[in-house]
Amino acid sequence: MFFEFYRVLKGIGISRPRQITLRLRTQYSMTASGWTYIGDSQCSRYHLKDQAAHRVSCTLPEDQIHIEIASDVSCPWCIIGYRELMAALRELELEQRAEISWRPFELNPAMPPEGQNIREHIRYKYGITEAQSEANRAHIIERGAAVGFEFNYQADSRIFNTFDAHRLLHWAGDKGKQTPLKLALFTLYFQQGGNPSDSGQLVDCAGQVGLDPEEASKVISTGQFEQEVREEQEQLYQWGIHAVPAFVINRQHLISGAQPQAVLVDFFKHQLVA
Repeated sequence: MFFEFYRVLKGIGISRPRQITLRLRTQYSMTASGWTYIGDSQCSRYHLKDQAAHRVSCTLPEDQIHIEIASDVSCPWCIIGYRELMAALRELELEQRAEISWRPFELNPAMPPEGQNIREHIRYKYGITEAQSEANRAHIIERGAAVGFEFNYQADSRIFNTFDAHRLLHWAGDKGKQTPLKLALFTLYFQQGGNPSDSGQLVDCAGQVGLDPEEASKVISTGQFEQEVREEQEQLYQWGIHAVPAFVINRQHLISGAQPQAVLVDFFKHQLVA
């Protein structure tokens, strides 16, 4: 087996607690579709069983790498994972070949409009102490700094419902502006302390990346793309994705978690470049 195992001491993904058992179970096997799973949301490593017999070769044209990123706007590991991905693609001079799209994943679909204090939310949701929460936050800030993204956590930072943001991102994809809007929303939430469930702030972000503010406002106010977003979410569940970030490469490989640049470089070398 030519894959080297990688280990990271701290978790590098976010999952819904009730699905953690399912997530870990699916990570250690091949799916019925023959996809290869790499890594999991709790540790960063390759865990490919009988790799030599089951490796799936890339069948897309040489000039195209289709990367679908399952992500939530309120997931810090998603922006870290994206930055690591782009660094790996640049190192291998594959950036121009990559076609990136974002798939909707809600970490907190039942979150009310007013949101919840993020420190309280994390302690309650994951059953950890204040000290553990602070340590996790420090780790996120450290990883963010390493990839050039500054997190601006405050004592009163809140977590919000992101469904409207996902609807707007679906619309932005049709306009060719999905990644710029996604990055603007990460900046809004993690650096500016903004509210990605507020229609006015969503419209402002759309305008900042060159989208029509009036059309964006109409998308939000009329409930456009609700069905499409729900269908995409269901597809992710069917694929076995229950944590984010998750990167689906060419509909053949699933990379889970914010993997380091070196891990991604090795993956692309073995699966797509060689």
